[in-house]
Amino acid sequence: IGVTILAVTLLRVVWRQLNPPPALPAGMKKWEQLAAHSGHILLYGLLLVIPVAGIVHSWAGNYPIVVFGLFTIPSPIEPNKALFEVMAATHLYAGWAMIATFVVHIGAVIKHHFVAKDDVLRRMTVGTNS
Repeated sequence: IGVTILAVTLLRVVWRQLNPPPALPAGMKKWEQLAAHSGHILLYGLLLVIPVAGIVHSWAGNYPIVVFGLFTIPSPIEPNKALFEVMAATHLYAGWAMIATFVVHIGAVIKHHFVAKDDVLRRMTVGTNS
């Protein structure tokens, strides 16, 4: 699953570079714009870090990475207990950071929709400029 998430994330990053998002709502405060931009960078970063840490964790633990039973990705590294432990911790804590960032992101969307009553939620839905 991690290999698939990594591949889809890389495709998404390329797609986003070719299709920039629409401008943020005009009424957003400067700190909100910075928070939105930072939050998106953090989400994309975590979507890259988590699967990479999981993959390296598996390799360092001498566990094969079998992609849906179709093929195995060979390890380019030797088993390494210290690296195994660091990558396990990285994978775990980055996962918790992803959950926290996602919750804050959803909270911001709800705030924009119900309090600010702007078009942030509409911009995120399928079939619009997202």
